[in-house]
Amino acid sequence: MSGWHSLYLKNADPQIVADNLRALLTAHGYALYNPFSLMPVKPYKRTVRMFVAPAPAEWTRLVGEPDAALLPELARSWPLVWLSLTGPDVGIQTFVDGDAISADTFPDVDASALAQALVEVPLTIVEKTPSALPLDALPPDVKALTIKVDPKKANKMFEQLSGTLLKRAGGEVAAARMLLEQQDAPDWDGVGGARLQAVARAFGLPDDWQSPDFVAVRDAYQAHVRRQRRPDAPLFPGDAEALAVVSDVSLYVPIFGGRDD
Repeated sequence: MSGWHSLYLKNADPQIVADNLRALLTAHGYALYNPFSLMPVKPYKRTVRMFVAPAPAEWTRLVGEPDAALLPELARSWPLVWLSLTGPDVGIQTFVDGDAISADTFPDVDASALAQALVEVPLTIVEKTPSALPLDALPPDVKALTIKVDPKKANKMFEQLSGTLLKRAGGEVAAARMLLEQQDAPDWDGVGGARLQAVARAFGLPDDWQSPDFVAVRDAYQAHVRRQRRPDAPLFPGDAEALAVVSDVSLYVPIFGGRDD
């Protein structure tokens, strides 16, 4: 998955959205599959992996990166906003009645606030220059290994690791961080993240429009399925934390499809 992605459908019912998305995937040659079953999943050359989130009053959110070719058809029933953040780069696409439209003509959008968000930096960005990389810079799968470690000891060990990485990167914190993070990881603390937050306000999206992200939902859903399968079994390391982050994960609907071309 490249960066952070979410779709927002206005005044849509989550179950109908899920049914429509499944139908669209099948019509476009995708085979629906369940990555959370005990059976191994066939490797596909191309996949769509999304979760339909429980809907607040006005918006239904689809968490994950879509197939862009499906969006005009999906938007025949509801106005649709696709937001993305890849590194510092903001992506905004809007559709109404099956057609791509200019974002400033989207129903009920605050066009003035949207224009300002796209031209100006909405927030003052503070450039941080830490002496060592923070523990949060670890990839999620590696960071999970530190869950049962004393936080002070974990940070101390990571400071030693980051010192080595800083040397390898010529003392540049940003370069050292890139050794641990993907270049397309969303930069919520930078200009792009600030701009996207202002864009979301212009569309009137709910306060939790950006979270949880796909990885958080995926991990929590996997833990939920394991707990359903064996309620008395001990949780895997990291499962309790994942379930705490997405406490209503049982209400999310996973929709996964794959193609061989």
